[in-house]
Amino acid sequence: MENTTGCFFKYYYILFITIMILGFVRFASAEEPSQKIDEKSIETMIEKAEPLIEEITGMKFKERIKCELVKREVVRDVLAEELLPKYKNLLKGTGDDIIARQVETVAHVTSQSLLGKYSLIEKEFLIVPDNVESTIKLFAIKDEDFQDFVFLVVAHEMVHALDDQYFELQKKEIDMDNAETMQAFGTLIEGHAVYVTNKIAERLKLSEAANKLSTKSAAGVTDENDRLQQQILYGTYVKGSEFVEAIINKKGLAGVADAFASPPVSTRQIMNPEEYLTPSIVSAFDCSKLLEKVAGTLPTEGMHTQSAALGTMALSSMLIADGIPEKEANAVANNCLSGAAVVAVKQTLKPKMMTVIALNFASRESAVKLLELSKKTDQSTEAQFNAKLNSSYTVVKEEELKLDGFDSVRYRHVEKKVNDVITTELTAEGLADTLYVAVAFINMQTEISEEKITEILTSLSKERLKML
Repeated sequence: MENTTGCFFKYYYILFITIMILGFVRFASAEEPSQKIDEKSIETMIEKAEPLIEEITGMKFKERIKCELVKREVVRDVLAEELLPKYKNLLKGTGDDIIARQVETVAHVTSQSLLGKYSLIEKEFLIVPDNVESTIKLFAIKDEDFQDFVFLVVAHEMVHALDDQYFELQKKEIDMDNAETMQAFGTLIEGHAVYVTNKIAERLKLSEAANKLSTKSAAGVTDENDRLQQQILYGTYVKGSEFVEAIINKKGLAGVADAFASPPVSTRQIMNPEEYLTPSIVSAFDCSKLLEKVAGTLPTEGMHTQSAALGTMALSSMLIADGIPEKEANAVANNCLSGAAVVAVKQTLKPKMMTVIALNFASRESAVKLLELSKKTDQSTEAQFNAKLNSSYTVVKEEELKLDGFDSVRYRHVEKKVNDVITTELTAEGLADTLYVAVAFINMQTEISEEKITEILTSLSKERLKML
């Protein structure tokens, strides 16, 4: 895997936008399903679930949800229509043609996997019979659990429909231009649906297997051994449900409506509900503002640049994707109060990339631990490269820099060679009390020197002190 700083760029586009909006995708089989669903059976399930959902949520459906059996192409088009404005908000400055291609790709692939989806555009429940067989095979659903499984999938989507009727979910998401805020809001949405379906399964004494599989289906889990998928399941669906339960325990059912009216602004609040319920107990340093203040020192001319807020869930997922065990990753990420990244890319024959990251922690120990984990991933990457044929990992230079305002700074110049193609990385990671900062330049050795990196870090330090 790449080192920690490189990981942030990759998952800003893939993890934040694609996975967190839609979940992991899976491909459908064209075989004739052994189990079938039809509109009549789905309508019966809707009638059965409606009073249960209303009782558990304390909200009445303004109108009964409509259902329709459709081809994948219909879901693809609905997904594209929903995704386009969200992508435009998250990727400001990106060309419309690039965004359109990304949306088209994600919508097409995802339409191959969904068993059912509540359409925020059409305001109806769309069912894709062609995806039944692949779902059964993927989750190894037993015949005796199939109806319970489908019923809970229907109930999950009905909760989304109910919330949409009261809180206009699409409008709220379109208004968000921050990946961290959108992720937190998406976790609230999914967490509420999981909380309600868990209650329904408990009341009706439905199969535990069917309940767990329905949540995995919603989360898009395709591989039980994929640690990143399991982290998404845990962070968005399990912790999301626990967040909703904590709100209800503290404020009653009305607390859910309050949460949708004033959503959590960070995934840290999801992981630590008390910080949402009592925001004043934590004062977070604004990492996004810090990076804005040093933007003038960054060599981004002629490059496509994006900024993003980073939070607890994203940091945890990124560390896990880099091979860090869940326990270690979560221990560090849970102490992240705020974070931000700036990414710049220039598409050439040999793509160039710059990443600058700032993460503020509740304790210096967590910042130190992150630096240790970064060193561990570097060592792992080096070993993996050198173990492969026709590849090598050369540390051209590695040293500790002494810079005012920093407790420590680690500078590295690395060359990765694969089949005679060399990728050059210039990176530096620094600690300033509870703040972790990192810069990385890929294939920019002609534009960047160690002195320029020192200038950027010094600017970060000075601006940090001004903001304290």
